[in-house]
Amino acid sequence: MHSKKRGKKDIIMITVRGNLRMVITMEKMILCLEIPAISKRFDVLINPEMSVGEITDLLGKAVEEASDQSYVSSGSEILCSIEGQKILRSDELFARYDIQNGDHLLML
Repeated sequence: MHSKKRGKKDIIMITVRGNLRMVITMEKMILCLEIPAISKRFDVLINPEMSVGEITDLLGKAVEEASDQSYVSSGSEILCSIEGQKILRSDELFARYDIQNGDHLLML
C-alpha cells in the first residue's frame, strides 16, 4: 500500500484477528471500521487531518490487502458514521465531523 506525504506523515494501521497487518506513520484516531460486504470489522488508526476521500481510498486498499482479496475495492466506496448517522463527504476533512476515538464507521 502507498501513502501520500504532506509534510506530516500519514498512518493507517489495520489489525486482523488481533494481528497487525499494516502500519504507515501519523497523528492517530482509532476507530472500528465495519465492512458489510465481507462481514468483517477492523480496528483502524487514521489521521483526522486528511480528507474523507483520501482516508476512504487508503482504507479500501488496506482492507483489500488485509482480507486477502476477499474484499475488492471499487474505488467508489463511501464512509458513514454509525454514531452520527451521517454519510461523510469525500471532499471534507475528516476532522470536520464530530467523530471520536472508538466510534464506528461503515464502508459501503
